[in-house]
Amino acid sequence: MFNQQALNLLKYVPTSSDPCGELTYAIPSPQGEDQYIGRADWTQSAKHNFFGRYFYANYASPAPFSSSNILVSSQRGLLNRAQSMVLGDTYSITPTTLNSAHLTYTRLAIWRGPSTEMPNFNTLGVNIVLPPQDFTKVDVNGYFDVSCGACSPQYYRQDVYQIADDLDIIRGRHHISLGGDWIHIRYAFETESVGNDGFTFNGQFSNDALVDLLLGVPSDFVQGNPLRYNPRQNDIGAYVDDNVRLTKRMNLQLGLRWEPYLPERETSNQMQHFDQAAFAAGKKSTQFDNSPPGLFFPGDPGMPSGFTYNRLSIFEPRVGLAWDPTGSGRQSIRVGFGVFYSMPDTAYQQDQVGDAAGLPQPTYPSVGLDR
Repeated sequence: MFNQQALNLLKYVPTSSDPCGELTYAIPSPQGEDQYIGRADWTQSAKHNFFGRYFYANYASPAPFSSSNILVSSQRGLLNRAQSMVLGDTYSITPTTLNSAHLTYTRLAIWRGPSTEMPNFNTLGVNIVLPPQDFTKVDVNGYFDVSCGACSPQYYRQDVYQIADDLDIIRGRHHISLGGDWIHIRYAFETESVGNDGFTFNGQFSNDALVDLLLGVPSDFVQGNPLRYNPRQNDIGAYVDDNVRLTKRMNLQLGLRWEPYLPERETSNQMQHFDQAAFAAGKKSTQFDNSPPGLFFPGDPGMPSGFTYNRLSIFEPRVGLAWDPTGSGRQSIRVGFGVFYSMPDTAYQQDQVGDAAGLPQPTYPSVGLDR
């Protein structure tokens, strides 16, 4: 009565010599990292300086695999590559006016996943479609797990472009600083975490999860579409600041920053919003006929493409006072006040694409390994 697919899997699971059946093993975790940095400076004239800098870092931690112990596959592999490039230009317009401009580009690319030597469900004899070819996940409650949720193939890439310019002006008692910057973020995320989410055996048929595995009767099987998330976002800001020398012993600093909130846009409009009042009224989306009442998507009336609306009137004032009470330069008393806003992470809304209609995740109860 033993299921052949289960026996094929158990060929990779070691047996224990312990009378109680306990198995102790170590999971290897090899790691390596390379870092390089280079910089070049060019003094074109007494007024003009230029520099360029490039940074590269590559981290690798390969996923372990052993044909005699598939249980070590609970450790995912990781490849992480970061690059950064900066070009800077500083120009002294006058002895009291200085301008600095910067161009910046950064890229972060991360791959996470299992070993390419990992046997898949098809090689074990299970007749299912496999979006990721090397991801095999099996949970035998109370005994062992093969692979892990975090071991699923995943690719993440973030590209950030930035232009910034700052101008410093000294006029009498005033040191005025003003400038602005523009940041463009491109974020790409893809995971197969539910592509082969695998079989779970909990013992509901025989009262023993391992016996259920041997019989090939899982409690459930989950498989869904790949999760893809591709947002784009712009971040702009401008500021002005005046540091005033009121007296020899007291400085006053006044500043104002304008930084509007421009929400991210997902390239495939994989966003949704649930409205309780619309649900109670039975209102439905015009974009997806089968969606439940109260659930709306970009393109529906009142539903912006960025999940939320722009907020342009964000101003952040700052004020500070520095006082030397004795005039000796050995002591200072400082007070300050400011209003600051924090931007949500670009990946904060990635769970949006994990919901219908973007990523159905059906669960199939009692699907046998040989079906």
